[in-house]
Amino acid sequence: MPTSFDSLMVLPSRQWWRAPDQQRIRAVQGGARAHLTEGELADLVEVCEGDALQTLSIDLPDTIDLLLLDGAKALYPDILGLVESRLRPGALIVADNADFAPEYLERVRAPGSGYISLPLGGDVELSMRIG
Repeated sequence: MPTSFDSLMVLPSRQWWRAPDQQRIRAVQGGARAHLTEGELADLVEVCEGDALQTLSIDLPDTIDLLLLDGAKALYPDILGLVESRLRPGALIVADNADFAPEYLERVRAPGSGYISLPLGGDVELSMRIG
């Protein structure tokens, strides 16, 4: 079933912890771009480089369809706060290792929060913006 995404935000994932931060981030971003190109999705995805609290506080697209959280777990609530107004109804949030982000889980699981949220295997939380 074809799906259309107006914009996606991809944050760097955790890999190669022994490499210096900038080297590791560049390698992960390069790998992400290669996979997106191979999957013919590169024109649909924006890879944001840098500190999430800085890069996501400026120049965001009008709407965001998918947010992947895979970084400092303590920042998940702050990052959600930065992009929340841009998440369209039906937008998905995939939060890796969300069990280590209890404030984030409390927020997206709260009744009336504007989200439907459920845990998936491997400490991944899938949430959908409903309002």
